[in-house]
Amino acid sequence: MMVQRTKSMKSKLKKPIFFIAVLFFATVILGCAAGGDTSEYTVKVILTETENLTVKSENPVYVKAGEDAVFEVDIPEDMKIDAITEGASYEDGKIIIRGVIFPETVNVKVRKKLKCTYSFMSTEGGTVESSLKKGSYEEDTPVTVKAKPRKGIVFIGWSFGKPISAGGNLVSIDSEYTFMLEKNTTVYANYLSKNESLIIYHANGGVTSDGGDVFYDVISDDYHFYPNTLSEEDVFERDGYILYGYNTKADGTGKYYGCGWNVVPENNGNLEELWCMWAEVSPESDFEYENSGKGVKITKYKGNASVIVVPEKLGGKKVTSIGSKAFNGCTAEKIILSKYITDVSNSAFNSCKFKTLYMFDGIVKIRDESFRDCDEFSTLIVNACQSPKYQKSNHGTYCIKFERLVYAHQNGLKKLVFFGGSNATYGILSEQLEKGLDGEYYIIDYGQHYETCGMFFLDLASNFVSEGDIVILCPEPNEWQMGTNKWSSIMWQFFEGAYEQLQYIDIRDYKQVFNSFSEFNNTRQFMQETTYLDYWNGINRYGDNDWFKPGQYDGFMGSQGTYGLDTKVINADNLNYALDKILERGAKTYMSFSSINVKGLTERGQTEKQQATYVSYIDKNLHVTRISEIADYIFPGRYMYDTNFHLSTEGTKLRTERMINDIKAQLAKEASR
Repeated sequence: MMVQRTKSMKSKLKKPIFFIAVLFFATVILGCAAGGDTSEYTVKVILTETENLTVKSENPVYVKAGEDAVFEVDIPEDMKIDAITEGASYEDGKIIIRGVIFPETVNVKVRKKLKCTYSFMSTEGGTVESSLKKGSYEEDTPVTVKAKPRKGIVFIGWSFGKPISAGGNLVSIDSEYTFMLEKNTTVYANYLSKNESLIIYHANGGVTSDGGDVFYDVISDDYHFYPNTLSEEDVFERDGYILYGYNTKADGTGKYYGCGWNVVPENNGNLEELWCMWAEVSPESDFEYENSGKGVKITKYKGNASVIVVPEKLGGKKVTSIGSKAFNGCTAEKIILSKYITDVSNSAFNSCKFKTLYMFDGIVKIRDESFRDCDEFSTLIVNACQSPKYQKSNHGTYCIKFERLVYAHQNGLKKLVFFGGSNATYGILSEQLEKGLDGEYYIIDYGQHYETCGMFFLDLASNFVSEGDIVILCPEPNEWQMGTNKWSSIMWQFFEGAYEQLQYIDIRDYKQVFNSFSEFNNTRQFMQETTYLDYWNGINRYGDNDWFKPGQYDGFMGSQGTYGLDTKVINADNLNYALDKILERGAKTYMSFSSINVKGLTERGQTEKQQATYVSYIDKNLHVTRISEIADYIFPGRYMYDTNFHLSTEGTKLRTERMINDIKAQLAKEASR
């Protein structure tokens, strides 16, 4: 796999500009009816005849003020109008001046049509069918071209002069395109393989690092569903502004993407055009600051703007930290932090009124205490300003699960989504499940880690489920999976390749958001860089660990703790908060159980009585339909792989078959009602 980033190109197109003098007559012919006054008047319009232009109709013409003046004209076929008085137009053998108010003389310049050379070409992957052969043709000759991609190849659009990836201007994405020859023209059909994407970035007021206004990013990736945008690593520049993301429209009214986010092109296309989004920095006079190491620390904000954009530099030095109480009580609705900031002190934003915070992932010291009593702070937007570090790891490859969920939702597929910790990742064979359910559902193994906030992932998923979808819970029996709203640093390892997930939730519902981020980011500063194209090959595109995992032995005691199936670990309110959102979307919520080694249960947890107590509590308190018996998912050691939750390949097949039977039985029960 590879990334090809071609250099940006400044636009070379120069549009001819013609300046024609417009003469106005001072004579207005007034008409007055006998016996009364009128405000109506008649306007005289003259069309100046010139060589190769013959006026066939009346000239001059007299029209009532506000009406159109029309002249029928004859122009030889080998000639064309080159310039015409402003306000006049040539249409189908007529020169029209619309809404005449004052007397006018219309001047027209006619010239001989040029001879234009025409050619057509294509990038690798297809051919072009053209209505004209390559050669020389008269100007204004119509041309129709059709794209002919080979099997497995995607057509992305037409460009003039060069391929899009080399700086050619995209003129149409229609597979059949008609245009008029106006100059020497070479039209290109642009093709990509199905695993390639092209993102065209417009600097949109800024410049690229080499002074251009467009940057082309060709991405080849046969694993992920979607490409990532460029992180903020000085590809684009604009004095006095901060890049805070990209948008599908230049004015910011389209779809927003942060830096390093997954791009989801419309109609699953391979092409996306994005425009840089710039925020003008707040005036330096709004800040008090002091030297801090090689940079400066903001000690006080003195302004009253509704949007605060922290500059990258103050006094010529990089802004690297924000001091305690620097923004106390500020009333701004939105705050954008600049990319060089690495340290945000406790109490930096006490009692502020902002709702949205934009920050870069270069911050290594930041705590929940930095935002004490910011009761309206609900939306966190994280932009990448450094390369990812976890993409080649098990946890980093989690992003494939989120991409699969988004893909299924975007395409209206009927989904069956499994939620749990790594017991799901190591213990479900999605392809077996898909076949067992006769291909009726698009399977998504959304297994995470046993020490991640299950509530969050259910909350997130509620944005991507629809009527008829099924969400199956199989959580490990601990507080992380059973309802805590605390975040762990492991979750940020999952987010790193898809920070856009955070925009879908209200962070006021969660704790330790920034504490966990700081722990995560401190750790990865010492790790080797990866790219968004990298992945760990132990997880397939379903989200399963599908490689061979040998079994252990009966009596095996694995890691990840022992559990007594204590109902105290269940926070029903938190789980139901997320489950209700899923149910409101028309999806079903089923309850199964985590696979667990029998030796991963305490003696009490192994008793039928305690198991019944645990199951009864779930039945009474969680907004789910239980489809499984807990005893069916307690396995002897010979079916375990390496921990008390991870099944061997044989155990995974057995567990998946039991899951198929449970789902089918529940669906049959529902159908019989």
